[in-house]
Amino acid sequence: MVWSQQGGAQNVCEQLRINLTGVLEGVANARSCKGAGQDLGSSSLTSSELDQLLAWVAQLASFDAELFTADAGGPLTSYLTFSGIGSSDAQNQDITAMQNYAEAIFNRITR
Repeated sequence: MVWSQQGGAQNVCEQLRINLTGVLEGVANARSCKGAGQDLGSSSLTSSELDQLLAWVAQLASFDAELFTADAGGPLTSYLTFSGIGSSDAQNQDITAMQNYAEAIFNRITR
């Protein structure tokens, strides 16, 4: 799964890449995509984060999504690329949940 977010009051450019390294482990890497970019840190997924990701992988088919939101300073655009092995198409609530999931992990790593 790859999530990125750009824009807003602070003109953010954030990216989170989550890789499954097996059935029992996943690793998230946070990065700033401003300028030449900068690694911001990494972390293993917690057991609940891993369980949620594995459930999505099993249930949902692969997809790319673009989400538009706004904060007090202007529009934010988020991009989500997901690789799943399921047969169900992601619905809006799935995509929103994944957006929130990725943003929470990014914040946990960087704050």
